[in-house]
Amino acid sequence: MERRGESRAGRLLELGTRALVALGLAAAAWIVLGRPELRPAADFLTGSSPSFAEALAALQVIIWLLVALTLLWTVLGIARTTVSRVRPRRPQTVWGGAVLTAGILIMLVGLSHHQSATTVSLGGGSLAEARGLLGR
Repeated sequence: MERRGESRAGRLLELGTRALVALGLAAAAWIVLGRPELRPAADFLTGSSPSFAEALAALQVIIWLLVALTLLWTVLGIARTTVSRVRPRRPQTVWGGAVLTAGILIMLVGLSHHQSATTVSLGGGSLAEARGLLGR
């Protein structure tokens, strides 16, 4: 029941490419995000005044859920294609969109890690020192 112009080698190449893309996305998420921190993410959802670290932990959990759904979708697609031996009739644009979205979010989180300072100093001295610098 193969469509005209399709070969088994072509199907295997497509399945292998999908698997490599999904695994590459998971590896990038592991390298950039690390293990998801569930406690700060839960504190973000339940706390009265969440911190930036809790918001970042919640974002990381959302990205990991998107990566997990992409992996699951890939495995189910491979299983369906292998069992039925027929390629899906329509292109998998939703799968591609999910991979693209997860990849962009991973890059943005990685960029924020590189751009943020390790410590932030909010104390710069006394009020008298500030007035002296302003010349008042």
